[in-house]
Amino acid sequence: MHDKFSSYEVVAIIAPGSVLASGLYVIFLLPLKHLPTELVGLGELGLIIFLSFALGHLVQALGNLLEKVFWRIFGGWPTNKILKPNQTLLSSDQRKRLVEAVKRDFSLDFDLVSENDWKKTVREIDIRLQGNAAFDKVKQHNQTYGFTRGLASSFLVLAGITFTVQPLQWFPTLLCFLASILAFIRMYRFGMHYGQGLLQAYLNRASSS
Repeated sequence: MHDKFSSYEVVAIIAPGSVLASGLYVIFLLPLKHLPTELVGLGELGLIIFLSFALGHLVQALGNLLEKVFWRIFGGWPTNKILKPNQTLLSSDQRKRLVEAVKRDFSLDFDLVSENDWKKTVREIDIRLQGNAAFDKVKQHNQTYGFTRGLASSFLVLAGITFTVQPLQWFPTLLCFLASILAFIRMYRFGMHYGQGLLQAYLNRASSS
């Protein structure tokens, strides 16, 4: 156990959770007339943070389910796109060097490897690159990807709740739904950045070793 949140937990879990918590407050508590108006104390602030942390895990669980459908619609996981000859993640020369490096380091043939086996290999590449200075930017893309995934899930949940609570007032539902779509667009962008950055960092490490 640790007594501090990691940067990933703050960005990808607490932040989306706080969005959902704020939305629930606006929907259910703000309309009430008798709410305390005092400033939030340290105890209440700590409770809000842990509530956001708990809600963040829930929306990320939903995000894990949604991203599987999302990437299936858009041609597969970003790092799996490299297995396709017509991929645009890397240049043709970079892909050729990647094929050679993977065959040397993992004894994998790009023409025969399954997507599941390649996904496991990518995880190992990720682990090997930990601590590499060039990999810091890639980790930031991964954190932002996690944030946008949670954000998309939070706004999608809020869209469903607002429609259920106020079905005749379509504007709040539409607003939440559009925010979810925009977050999914950003999720796609940073997912592709992460996949591209990860493979390029691996190529740089392989060429220097």
